[in-house]
Amino acid sequence: MMKPPIAAGLGLATALSTVLAAAPVLASDAGALFDEGVSLLDAGRVSEACPKLEESARLEPAAGTLLNLAACYEKSERRVLALEAFRRASTAAAARGRADWKKIADEHVASLDAVLPKLTVQRGPNQGTLRVTLDGAPLAPSALGVPFAVEPGTHVIAADAPERRPFTTSVVVRGAATVTLPTLEAPARATEDARREPLPTRTLGLVVGGVGVAGVAFGVVSALVANGALADAKAQCPSYPDHCGPLASDPNDRARTWSTISTVALVGGGVLVAAGAALYFWPTPKTSISLGTSGTGVFAGASF
Repeated sequence: MMKPPIAAGLGLATALSTVLAAAPVLASDAGALFDEGVSLLDAGRVSEACPKLEESARLEPAAGTLLNLAACYEKSERRVLALEAFRRASTAAAARGRADWKKIADEHVASLDAVLPKLTVQRGPNQGTLRVTLDGAPLAPSALGVPFAVEPGTHVIAADAPERRPFTTSVVVRGAATVTLPTLEAPARATEDARREPLPTRTLGLVVGGVGVAGVAFGVVSALVANGALADAKAQCPSYPDHCGPLASDPNDRARTWSTISTVALVGGGVLVAAGAALYFWPTPKTSISLGTSGTGVFAGASF
């Protein structure tokens, strides 16, 4: 037989110690852990005793073990855990037919329940599948909308659901408190364009104007190349453009090609320079630039 001691100074401690003197020997591992936990609790080493009793109760949740575990929690000022352990002990004692142990557990339950603050977490409207945690620990769906005991102080409540924005809040509980969860919102589905930061108008003007200047410069160079090719064609054909032979045909074709390129580059570059200047010197929220290509070359347009 084991005699599990109960912490001094607790209400009903003497009666509980007397009742538990008749607790039966548990299975080997659970019993050894129980004995160690009781010895440590008797020596005042509460922080070491509770883990032993927790493991013993996990292996064999006997009424006597649960009563001692609850007493250990209560002595270490973990009153919510003590309340739950006493409730479990009451159920276990009733199942074993120990009305005396059940009476002790119920009296402790009533005492703790009367002094612990209560928190109620209410579901918001139109809530589907909802996961709620209290201080990081999952809160059972059955606990929602029902006051339950918590330690006094600040508690963090979080809620999340599939394809919804998570919600987190904190509440200071001293007496009775209620937290109503809001309807979780759907996340914003921003497009790539919406997430893209627009360039400042003046900066855009410099960029567009710079491209235009480059286009004009390329047009000038193309014109020089076209003039050089034309000179070669004329050298091969003194009567240019009439009665020219095959020797003048190739430089003449090059002259035409580079002349077309020069025209497109000069016109497109000039438009871009003008648009860039407009963006830089007269920026407005409605200014826009359009660039593109057609069958005959490059086109640019601006609207203000």
